Amino acid sequence: MNQIFVFDTTLRDGTQMEGFSLSPLDKLAVAKRLDNFGVHYIEGGWPGSNPRDREFFELATKEVFQNALLMAFCATHHKKFTPEEDPNLKATRESGAKGAVVFGKTWKFHATDMLGVTPMENFKIIEESVKFLKDAGMRVFFDAEHFFNGFEDDENFAFECLHCAIKGGAENITLCDTNGGMLPEKIYEITKKVVEKFPNVSVGIHAHNDGDVAVANSLSAVRA
Repeated sequence: MNQIFVFDTTLRDGTQMEGFSLSPLDKLAVAKRLDNFGVHYIEGGWPGSNPRDREFFELATKEVFQNALLMAFCATHHKKFTPEEDPNLKATRESGAKGAVVFGKTWKFHATDMLGVTPMENFKIIEESVKFLKDAGMRVFFDAEHFFNGFEDDENFAFECLHCAIKGGAENITLCDTNGGMLPEKIYEITKKVVEKFPNVSVGIHAHNDGDVAVANSLSAVRA
């Protein structure tokens, strides 16, 4: 039987809500409660971007979690840095977390027009970033940012981004509906294609609720 694993993003994505803020001690209290719930993975925050998150990881990595693996969140390395030079990746590696979630561009428009890189450079950046953390002994998941929009725009580009993350050592590829604009039928259709393309890799869903169908989209992805 296939087991469904729960990956909670309250302490990172959840804290982006307007007017909402948690101290490092608040975050630790929430993390302990999530662990008691039996959540499998807790995304604790972005140590390379937020000093408060760095402090949280300093506290949390001294705690014993019974059920959950604590994960740090980060971006792929900047185009002007190697992974070894990138402050964001170095902070993630030094956070003390045993796992990391690396997000990368999987919509060609974002790679070429926002990051200013070629498709081949984007593929290399994804693979190198994942490998840098994997080589440090961390368990690495890949967040495919804007994946569903990117897939509709250029299926081959989106697939190759996932393939490079897997080559780098990602044990999970999570498909993100970052705009929150997809409907359940399309989520099912695209997720099914990904599962068929990469049958030996764990696949996740990260749905946003802008269209008020995040739960339905998540269930559709699980069904696929």
